[in-house]
Amino acid sequence: PNANASDNRGGKQRMAPPPPPTNRPIPSIHDGYTKGVYTQHTTSKPNPQNPDHTTRLVEGTPAPNPHYVLENGISYLVTLDDASNQSTGLFLDQRPLRGWLSSQKLEGTKLLNCFAHGGGYSVAAAKAGCETTSLDLDKKWLDRIYPQMLENGFVDSEEEFKERHDTIYGDCFDWLKRLSKRNEQYDIVILDPPSTSIGSKKKRWSVKNDMAELVALAAPLVKTNGLLFTTNNCSTLPVAKFAKSCWVGLEAAGMVKYSAATSANKKGGAAVATAGATLERVIPMPYDFPTVGEQSVTNLVWRL
Repeated sequence: PNANASDNRGGKQRMAPPPPPTNRPIPSIHDGYTKGVYTQHTTSKPNPQNPDHTTRLVEGTPAPNPHYVLENGISYLVTLDDASNQSTGLFLDQRPLRGWLSSQKLEGTKLLNCFAHGGGYSVAAAKAGCETTSLDLDKKWLDRIYPQMLENGFVDSEEEFKERHDTIYGDCFDWLKRLSKRNEQYDIVILDPPSTSIGSKKKRWSVKNDMAELVALAAPLVKTNGLLFTTNNCSTLPVAKFAKSCWVGLEAAGMVKYSAATSANKKGGAAVATAGATLERVIPMPYDFPTVGEQSVTNLVWRL
């Protein structure tokens, strides 16, 4: 429809809506230096049968599928043409966190990567000398982690990979409980859940409703003075509400200690947190990540 078309029915001026973004022509950026150009349309309700909901080649020649891309000196395995899945295996908005992990000195430390997907965090941490455990409910993605470790020279064989790195196929909620019963401890725990998903018991959960429970399960696995990374992938959840959910989870896990009652408290004043978990870092999107409006905050880092 014409965006300038209007009518005057019922005494009210009505403007025809602009065409949806997917119907607008995409300007060519294939300048001879690129081999090919792909588009990826994101939607909250992807339909693999709809070509507009899949990653697809629009110009140039197809990329090998899968293939490696280079980021901060590390090779990551991605898929650009998978009609059954919107994901490439590497989320560009988390580039700063991967860069931070790979730049640290993590020899002798252990990392738990929950909702590991293609294992980007695990691969980045391995460069820094960290031993990793990657947990996900999709074995297809977990199977990509060993080839990436091998490609980067972080391990020389599958035997060495199994000695230093573990992959767990299963539901994160269930496995966090199991790991806690085993008294497992990690220097870094990463919670990077999708905005909503269906667990192993076919029960739907969401970051909006269940982040506090997830944090409460993960926090006891973090060593004293360790780090808990929490990621908000829900575009409709404000960072303040996300942070509050995380704080509620930390309280439930006993990670927050409050001051004794004072005269102000007795008169209705709020208690003051004096020990335990602290919010150490707030990580926004990369400055060059395409977004509408102000850059949103996706990662909160807690020191436990």
